[in-house]
This record gives sequence, C-alpha cells and structure tokens, in this order.
Amino acid sequence: MRRHSPPPAGLLGCNAKGLPIAAADEIPLEFGAMLWRNNAFEVLRPAPRHETTLPFATWMTLARATPAQLPLDEAQALLGDEGQLP
Repeated sequence: MRRHSPPPAGLLGCNAKGLPIAAADEIPLEFGAMLWRNNAFEVLRPAPRHETTLPFATWMTLARATPAQLPLDEAQALLGDEGQLP
C-alpha cells in the first residue's frame, strides 16, 4: 500500500499594509507556498507529492500507540490555576 507523505510548505504572511512579505518564487520549488491573508490560507503553489511506503503493521502499531505523557514543566506552576493571578 502506498501512502503520500504530507507535503512541506512555505508559509508567508502579510505586513502591516496587507502586502505579502515575500513572493512564492522566493521559496524553493521543493516546497509548496501558502499565504496567510484575511484570516485564511491561500495556496500560491501546491507542494510536489512524494510517495512513502510503510508496512501495514507499522501503520496499525502507530494507530494503536498511546502518546507518552509529558512531565509538567516547572514554568507551568508559575502560571497558577485558571482564573487566579500568580
């Protein structure tokens, strides 16, 4: 079974005047180009597709896997409880 990996993309934004900060041709052709304008993404150039192959058993193992619980960062304790100022 062949799957397609997610295509990489170059993301562009706009300056204070609403103009793009760069042009799509300034992003390497190996990447797609998207522009964030008016609270929406605009596809300037789609990314090329690359096929990947993973065995079915690997996909199933990944699907069944439980994400590891990350330890709480000490900085989080400084934030305090919701609704309270530290």
